[in-house]
Amino acid sequence: MSIISLFRPPEGTPPKKERKEPAVKRTQTNRRTNFASLYPDSARVTMLISHNPKQPNSGAWTRFEGYKNGATVKEVMEGGVTYSDLAHDLGRRFILVTDQ
Repeated sequence: MSIISLFRPPEGTPPKKERKEPAVKRTQTNRRTNFASLYPDSARVTMLISHNPKQPNSGAWTRFEGYKNGATVKEVMEGGVTYSDLAHDLGRRFILVTDQ
């Protein structure tokens, strides 16, 4: 018997499955915290487009209508808009958020 055969599993043994470390999932709280640090509640939300690009009578369409008043981030959030909505619409350049 050689030394190599001592470290090799017997023939017919299935290979060991490698353990994968679970991916760290970003939570909603992290995104909220990041957004809140960039845009405080007093920041003004301004529409950059004249029409509502969302599908009519959908939840997103209703929430997008809340931007039309040119309110602050706090007022828009109280009206039902979520951080995800703000981030999406900022990325698509539908709105502009400016700190005063």
